[in-house]
Order: sequence, then C-alpha cells, then structure tokens
Amino acid sequence: MSSRSLHTLLFGCALLATSASMGCWVEPAPNRTDPGHPVATSKAVLDSGRTLVAAPGDGAGVFVTYSTEGQWQVSWTCDTNLSHQPCAFDLRIYVDGMTDLALAGSDARLTRTASGFTVQTTTSTTTDTASFRGTAGAPATIAVTINGASYPQFLFYVADGKVATAASLPIELTPSIP
Repeated sequence: MSSRSLHTLLFGCALLATSASMGCWVEPAPNRTDPGHPVATSKAVLDSGRTLVAAPGDGAGVFVTYSTEGQWQVSWTCDTNLSHQPCAFDLRIYVDGMTDLALAGSDARLTRTASGFTVQTTTSTTTDTASFRGTAGAPATIAVTINGASYPQFLFYVADGKVATAASLPIELTPSIP
C-alpha cells in the first residue's frame, strides 16, 4: 500500500471516528410494509380537537385536522372561482391501524394500501374530504401534489393555536393529544 493510500485510509477512519463521537450516524429508512409509504421530509405536531374552515372555490389547499381517539379528517379545495380551472389532487396518506375510511368527493379514485390510501380527484368549487381512524396518537404521513406539483405551503393544520403550513412534503403530523 502506498503512503498516499495509507494516509487517505487513516484520514477517512479519523473522520469516521470523529463523526461517530459527535453523534453523527445514518439511520435506515423506516421499516414499512407498504412500498408506497412516503418517507416524511418534515415532521410537526398538530393541535388535537381544532377545526379548519375553507371557502370552496376561493383558494387551493389541503386541510388536516385530528379530533381525538385516532380520528383524522383531510379536506381539500381549489381556487376555481379565481383561476377558472379545476385542481387535480393526488394525496397519499398513511397511518398505523387505519380503519373507517370514508371519502366524500365528486370523482374521487380511491386505492387502499397496506397502511393507508391514495386518492385522486379533480376538484373545482367543492370541498372533498377523507375521514379515517388510525391508532390513537399515531402520526399520519401525508404526501400531496396539486396539478402534478408539490406545494407544501398549501397543506394547512393548526399548531400552537395558529394555522401552520408544511415545511416540506411529505410531512408526518403527530397529534398533540392522542
């Protein structure tokens, strides 16, 4: 082995040892049974028991609420009154122990997966909604596109008593009270 190769190897080992001592490591991806389960790029706590009200047709957005005991509601609207165009929504939602899925939407295409569901709709001046139950207190991972693009600023929830938006998508939302 040349002295340069040995120097590179020793530098790499020293760098690895320094990183390990500073608490730096690589974690594996979550072990999910559903290969379509998105890995959250951001995480947040949403206030349990809060509601969000949107004016259908006046603004595009996805609105996430959690009451208690595992009950979630995700609603979405479009800005058709302003844009004169409908919005194509594609939502992927995952939560442990999902049951009691109910969907209200004009042309929703629903696909259930091992740990959640996907829904595609074209929405204009209505509010479409998915309600479901998961394990109480379990986080929900939500990925959304509108017209094929990701807009985290259009995913709304309540945190610390204020309306908040996703930092990035997919997002993992954990209820404040199970």
